[in-house]
Amino acid sequence: MIWGACKGEVGRYDVVTGQERMYWVYPQNRYGHDPDEIKYRYPRQTVTYLSPHNPKVIYQASHVLHRSMDEGVTWQTISPDLTAHEADKQIVPGNPITRDVTGEEVYSSIYSMVEARLEPGVIWVGRTTAR
Repeated sequence: MIWGACKGEVGRYDVVTGQERMYWVYPQNRYGHDPDEIKYRYPRQTVTYLSPHNPKVIYQASHVLHRSMDEGVTWQTISPDLTAHEADKQIVPGNPITRDVTGEEVYSSIYSMVEARLEPGVIWVGRTTAR
């Protein structure tokens, strides 16, 4: 299996059968919206992680952690906002000159995640921070 992700969408490709399946954590229109106007703030490089303890468990990060226990078909939110969520950063990037309305550059989101190899359910995350 090959897994891929992009801003809340998860894809699974079976190299043996050639079958591809696509699932959404939560379908949302990000285009032209401030980050506070969308339900989940995904970074462009969405983090998806397969549990080393259970092959059916998949995690995906936005500003909260999401978990699927059925290979991506359904999703649950399993954490509160784990970012600093600074109000002054919740704007469409590039203002006022090169406004990015694609929803791809979102501040206050999780950029790395890993489940502990020795203890199922213990998850470490990394997020963006202000300079």
